[in-house]
Amino acid sequence: MGTPEAARVFTEALVNGAGAHDEDNDGDEKAAYSDSAPSFDCLALRGLTVLSSEPGHVRCLMPVTREKTNRYGTLHGGCAATLVDVIGTAAIFSVSPESGVSLHISVDYLSPAPVGRNVIIDSKVVRVGRTIAVANVVIEDGDGEGRVLSQGRHIKHVGSADASRVRGASGSAAAPRVVSKL
Repeated sequence: MGTPEAARVFTEALVNGAGAHDEDNDGDEKAAYSDSAPSFDCLALRGLTVLSSEPGHVRCLMPVTREKTNRYGTLHGGCAATLVDVIGTAAIFSVSPESGVSLHISVDYLSPAPVGRNVIIDSKVVRVGRTIAVANVVIEDGDGEGRVLSQGRHIKHVGSADASRVRGASGSAAAPRVVSKL
């Protein structure tokens, strides 16, 4: 089972740039933990702080800085989607041994967040099953009034590709077709 501490470490590692990738001479990806090549997550999440991490629930604070805004000076929709992705994953990782791979991310943009404001990102796990996990994420204005700016849902595959795990004890379900390893 995942833990709240694992979720915190996962999130802070992305904010600090761990997880950037380079290709070695053979064309294979390898980790390149370097400040000279920060990952997209590191750039989009710069300044994010984990406020709390409990089983199935992660809460963060992030300043809306110029680098995270669109041409109108408000939080860029791609940055909000990245928050749904990463903080949704962190909440799932707080109760699942696997962070999984995204199957679906949806974001509703309800109100702008201007540069200079703080946003609160609140992610709660809806369900973790054998192969699928779902988290809801709310991004609200950090002004203390709780005004919802964006809300999203992150659905992830967290199960094993092992057919015996999918079939369960009955053995009646067909084995899943694995197109490629993730």
